[in-house]
Amino acid sequence: MNYFDRTCIARIGLRDLTWLTVEGLHMAFEVEKTSTRTCNTASLDIWNLSKGTRDKIHSDGLSLEILAGYEEAGGPKMIFKGDITYSNPGQRKGGSGKSRGEVLSRRQGPDIITHLEAADGDRALRETLVEMSYKEGSTPRMVLEGLVNAFKLKGLSARDVPGLLGKIYHKGFSFSGLAADCLDKLCNGFDLEWSVQNNVLQILQRRLDNGSEVVLLSPGTGLIGSPERILDYRGCLKDEDDPTQEVQPMRVYILKPRRVLKGWKVPALLQPLIEPGGRVMLQCADIPEATLFRVWEVKHKGDTHDQGPFTTTPILTEIEAA
Repeated sequence: MNYFDRTCIARIGLRDLTWLTVEGLHMAFEVEKTSTRTCNTASLDIWNLSKGTRDKIHSDGLSLEILAGYEEAGGPKMIFKGDITYSNPGQRKGGSGKSRGEVLSRRQGPDIITHLEAADGDRALRETLVEMSYKEGSTPRMVLEGLVNAFKLKGLSARDVPGLLGKIYHKGFSFSGLAADCLDKLCNGFDLEWSVQNNVLQILQRRLDNGSEVVLLSPGTGLIGSPERILDYRGCLKDEDDPTQEVQPMRVYILKPRRVLKGWKVPALLQPLIEPGGRVMLQCADIPEATLFRVWEVKHKGDTHDQGPFTTTPILTEIEAA
């Protein structure tokens, strides 16, 4: 596969439900996505938007889509979709008083750079409240359907979750509060995990994949250097070669106490199809026989007009039997 001609397209959803498409300009992005309820995040810098376009997006309540890739390797594909939250984080720390969702531009030499930050499903997860009461004999699927209907995420859908088949609440189910907390309560009771991926609700059995298209990572398909072997102890990441080092908390959590998940941190040229819950076939010097892994989290980073990174770095974990 040929990894030439970096490309990035940004689509900005306006309050009047129309979209602005930006392409062909200098853009730099950083996207972080995880398998947990923590919102996926993105930051995007765009150089030299026209004044008319800047005027249209200097508002709140906007949404953002980022598509990126190589023209000779399938072209740009979706790597992020979410709600614009903040901009210019350095100013935010200084107490600028900006409202949530504000977009600002700054001048840097002869250039004007517009900076946006976004979170996947941000508004729905922060604002959706539910009050539910189901009688005894109700099913978790009924509760899940109620939650899906309550969320206001465009394109939200629920997969057919095997972990809920045949399950019932013998004493009923009730909840009042954030819909996201209700999803936690439901999923924790049936060894499930949930996340929002590109404004779509994903519910999976823990440690299993979502059955999506397998992405092959090898030296011939974009792998950079050698993968880094990692262990994850109860939600904390440590180097396998130095188990005595101080443990640093991660955003992720492991739900069976003292369980160790083995995996790999794998640097590669940009791979837009790699998503949390997805599948990667890894083959390299350390893993000579191609082995299937689950994507736990992933980071996409790139600059269309720079010699810097245009990369995807997933953390892969072993897929276990149900």
